[in-house]
Amino acid sequence: MRSTIKTKYNENGFTLLELALVLVIIGLIIAPATALYKNYRIDKDWTETEENIDTIQVELGGYRDNFRRYPCPASSTAVPGDAAYGHESCTPGVAGSCVDGICTYASAIPGQTVLVGSLPFKTLNLQESEVYDRYLNKVTYAVTTDLTVPATFNMSGGGIGIVDPNGNSVITPSDTGHFVIISHGPNKAGGSTRSGLVGIPCGSGSATEQENCDGNATFLSSEARNDFDDRINFFSSVQPSEWQVSEADDTAIHLKTLDSIAIAPTADNLTTAEQTTVRDFGVGDSGTVHADGAFFVENLCEYDGTTNADCFAPRRIAGSLAHDGNRFHEDGSGNGMSCYDPGVQDEFLVGIENGGPICNDEIFISCPADSFIEGIDGDGTVMCDSAPPPPCTGTGVTTTCGDSRSIPATFSGGYESVYSGECRTMTDYDDAYFTTALSGMNAGQIGAHINSLNAETRTIEDCGPNSSGSQVRDSYLCTSGSWSLATTHERRYPWYSFPSQSYNGGSWPAETSYNGADASNSNHYHDCWCREDYRVYADSYCPGGLTGTRIRIQKHTCPQTQHYWSTVHTSYDLCGCSPSQTVELQSCNSYYDEVNGTSGTSGLTGSVALTYDITCVSDTPVQSAVPSNIDTAGCACPANSPVIGRTYCATGTTNSWSWAGGSEVGVESLSITNWTCPGTTTGGLPDPGAWDSTIDYSPIPACTCDTSLTDTVVEACPAGLDGTITYERDWDCSISNWEVRDDWDVISNDCKSCSWTAPSGSPSLEDFAYGEEKGATCACGDAPAAFCHDYASGGKYNVWTGCQCEVQDD
Repeated sequence: MRSTIKTKYNENGFTLLELALVLVIIGLIIAPATALYKNYRIDKDWTETEENIDTIQVELGGYRDNFRRYPCPASSTAVPGDAAYGHESCTPGVAGSCVDGICTYASAIPGQTVLVGSLPFKTLNLQESEVYDRYLNKVTYAVTTDLTVPATFNMSGGGIGIVDPNGNSVITPSDTGHFVIISHGPNKAGGSTRSGLVGIPCGSGSATEQENCDGNATFLSSEARNDFDDRINFFSSVQPSEWQVSEADDTAIHLKTLDSIAIAPTADNLTTAEQTTVRDFGVGDSGTVHADGAFFVENLCEYDGTTNADCFAPRRIAGSLAHDGNRFHEDGSGNGMSCYDPGVQDEFLVGIENGGPICNDEIFISCPADSFIEGIDGDGTVMCDSAPPPPCTGTGVTTTCGDSRSIPATFSGGYESVYSGECRTMTDYDDAYFTTALSGMNAGQIGAHINSLNAETRTIEDCGPNSSGSQVRDSYLCTSGSWSLATTHERRYPWYSFPSQSYNGGSWPAETSYNGADASNSNHYHDCWCREDYRVYADSYCPGGLTGTRIRIQKHTCPQTQHYWSTVHTSYDLCGCSPSQTVELQSCNSYYDEVNGTSGTSGLTGSVALTYDITCVSDTPVQSAVPSNIDTAGCACPANSPVIGRTYCATGTTNSWSWAGGSEVGVESLSITNWTCPGTTTGGLPDPGAWDSTIDYSPIPACTCDTSLTDTVVEACPAGLDGTITYERDWDCSISNWEVRDDWDVISNDCKSCSWTAPSGSPSLEDFAYGEEKGATCACGDAPAAFCHDYASGGKYNVWTGCQCEVQDD
């Protein structure tokens, strides 16, 4: 018996409903993922921009510490390949001007100016990528001009204003910022692109953001919000007061810190009114005096000193010495110290004791027996060690580029460098060669000739062993007998020099992942090798009104790891003269005067098109003196609406009336001036229009007292209160003036008191009361955050920092 099983196959496809359900499910899965990825990208771009800004600020501080100044800005309009790109430019212009991508603005502080441009990343030895934000705009850099010059650098100086969104200064004193670094954010408003242009105009940003690109020395700092996406870092030098008066005894002055005081007078000669007497300190309040700036004093004396023997005159160190034509020496006036006395003594100054120099004819630096000198620390003390660290022996290494090199032996702490890379060089053809070789060739022949040069067999050579011709440098550090790779740098352009061996302010990591030959030098990843080539660069720039093609021959020269092409030959042989025409436009008013012998015509609109023929004389373009065609079709007498003039009723009076032009209220007189076009022509042009004589309209009703006139007056609350009082007053026809103040009606009154409020967090327990008393009345809106206190117990005080003067609710 045989059974047959039949299977039925459904050959139908999905229904539209089934497909719709599938698409909905896919959408539900993708939509949240897309939103999450977008938020991830926004957060990543913001974080990396902040990292670049923070890195730049650190490098500017390091540059200041090394050179006693800040770098000047680089041109914001320079592009890669320009000599000015990334290099500082220290030539300020006239305040309010912008020259070659660097602007000069006047500071709010008289005599100060501010330079604004882009970051000089080459001057700072930063990577190029670190001076662009994640939105591909250059970071804006503004710096006080005086702080870019060592002779005028003053740590307490500065001329840049930093304000919050309400226009209040965020630094004290105001307008004393040293420098500002700005990323113009995702909307890019006011930022410069890599091509040296402002991609999004400043006016496209919000009114808040425009403060950072509006052409002055004031910049806005704020957290990111709906109308502000700039990222800004700034630096200013501000030192708070070190003094306070004891609340328990107002005759005692105490130090806030127990071990130091900073003194920085602002005048060379203090007047009597500017002088003060500092009362005795307690034992715990005494401190060491540090002068930031100038500290003027005749003598520094012991606490209980009573005679000159107990004092020391600063001029013994800072005073000017005399000069005998050979050396400096003391002259008996008490200025300076010297161990040189002409004809008597010539020794070394080895110390100071009892206000005088300690002299010795020899200087001894030594360590105890069985120990070795390791160095000298910051206070001049000799550093000794039981044994010197072992040196490193010479060894062989494999460079970043894979070459084998040898490092010589050196001492611990020493650096040695090795150089590597492969160069594929070719014949160095100069301008004279190309002038002769390309003479008489057309563009196609020139291109073919350059191709033939590039087809030459190149010399493949090791361009590494010396620093001047290498592609990549590896620096090794010897530490107690062991070698380690310290830094690796590439030679980005032919003129670049490698930084110091121990340079750690940034690096250009050498890339070795290039893929095969690169005939057009278009592969970015060719750091360990370099190929020389020539290319033809053609454009339409021809001088003197000529047309055609300018030819430039450029060379990619080794060693380098970027794609810089230097021009070795420029030719205008393919530029020439060809007959043509040019059109010049002249205003219809000017042309009317010229044709008809009149002057001052202003009643026409449009322009006359004058066509001139250009012919060639000995390959020189010559423009005809007389136009070959004159087109006056664009000239017309315009239609203008009548001009209506009005004078209005005096304050407190009004009227109401109508005429053909509409309804009028409070208008005392009205005049009408009409425009007329003659409709005729002279010299082939329409005759200009003119305004007719003015006609006064009448009758107009007289102005009478306005009994419905009211006015609103807003006044500040009394002293110590925050808010305003709003009044309404009526016009009094009996006296033709506003009613007296006693009759004013109060519309609203929102006056509130203000007092010092402590921030969240526990206070500290102190012996002295700092700042204002918590809960005491304060001037609303005028007091910044400060110290405040209340009485605790046992003669102690609760002290908070950051107390606010706040408006109190009713």
